[in-house]
Amino acid sequence: MIDFSYKGLIVSLLIFIPEAVHFFLSIKKQKGKKFLKILELVLGLLLAVDLSVVVFNIGFKFNNLTFFIIWLCVFVILISLFYILWIKYYIGGRNENILKKKLAYIPYPDAVLSSLLYGITACFTLNYVMLFLSLLYSVVKVAVALDETEVNK
Repeated sequence: MIDFSYKGLIVSLLIFIPEAVHFFLSIKKQKGKKFLKILELVLGLLLAVDLSVVVFNIGFKFNNLTFFIIWLCVFVILISLFYILWIKYYIGGRNENILKKKLAYIPYPDAVLSSLLYGITACFTLNYVMLFLSLLYSVVKVAVALDETEVNK
């Protein structure tokens, strides 16, 4: 059975839109492995779809109000840091080094924050497909960040 979750759509758009805009604005001047950037976008899109179109009713079913409040607090903190990073990036003239500098002691905040947002949501919703995709997404995001750091040296 396929179901649609508006909450999942909102969460996925909050995470995916800045990543997609960055991808399309930077792909032409991208140095290094474009395949990794494309794989990053595809995995992000799969995660967004997995949050929005919930297969077998496994998403966004918090059985306990306490778990929902914990998830919401963690999500709000992480999404705030995520948007602070993107605001700094666009105000700073779209300098790629901003995405690599530590933000609140978080190394490679672009890779770490988006991966944590997807991973924490997958854990709290008990969505195992999303958890697998978020782990794969994390590996690709870190590989992209390291590749871009290597190319820019």
